[in-house]
Amino acid sequence: MKKIASVIIASTILSLMGYSQKVAGKLNLKKGQKIEVTSTTKSLISQEAMGQKIEFNVVRNITEFFEILDVNDNQSKLNHSIKRIALTMDGMGQTQSFDSDKKDTVDGKAVSPLQDALTKKYEATIDKQGTITTIKNTTDESSKAAESGSDMIVNLLKMLGPTIQLPTQPVQGEATLFKILPAKDINKNESWTDSITTTDGKEVTTYTLKDITSADILVDYTSQSTTSVKGDMMGMETTTNLVSKTKGKIIIDKSSGILKQKIGNTESTGTVEMMGQSVPLTATSTTTINAKF
Repeated sequence: MKKIASVIIASTILSLMGYSQKVAGKLNLKKGQKIEVTSTTKSLISQEAMGQKIEFNVVRNITEFFEILDVNDNQSKLNHSIKRIALTMDGMGQTQSFDSDKKDTVDGKAVSPLQDALTKKYEATIDKQGTITTIKNTTDESSKAAESGSDMIVNLLKMLGPTIQLPTQPVQGEATLFKILPAKDINKNESWTDSITTTDGKEVTTYTLKDITSADILVDYTSQSTTSVKGDMMGMETTTNLVSKTKGKIIIDKSSGILKQKIGNTESTGTVEMMGQSVPLTATSTTTINAKF
């Protein structure tokens, strides 16, 4: 009897352990919940032109704000706004900076596109996995900054690569920041793949569930992307072609399914095509995303 009882107890423990190692990507958002997401990207971009090496150091900080307006069994409704954009670009003997929290850096024609980005707002409905099902632009057009003839910073960002571009409004069917885990149950050490295709290129990401603790879900990921982005530099059309590889880690809050932290290191190689010439380009970037809720 004791032996049988021991077998039953052991089986029960193993069953419970197996159950605890499974998770699924189902968000548990709450009406009225506020989520602040801060993203910092530090990049070193190197170009070679006429036998000379040109380097740019770029630091980009963006703070986004989400408010959960309504929640039901199948979906959640939220609005989104940008609270802060700060950008420092150091290269070719010049330093340019913009910080929406510091008035002395927001004047001037060259930064009007950054000011415009701060006014952009949208309202979206997402499913339980975090994919957008409907989206509506709620930007107050009267608050938009005056149009400027100089988009120098934004064009330079386009040329230097997608990892440091400004955030854009997502579209229906696109995954939000909150969608990481798949809809099905997955076990520890199991992997899954997501892909994103846009007009500028394609990215394929492979995730692996590394661990499940009492509070968090730990995920490792690798991704590879190919992009071709058109821009303008001093009146000349440019096309930046990049192949990028990223490796990083994600921490997800177990009870809500909300991303708590994401850190990724990216290496990119490619070319900038301009006036019939091809200029080699390499870049390394580290992006850190933290969410408070």
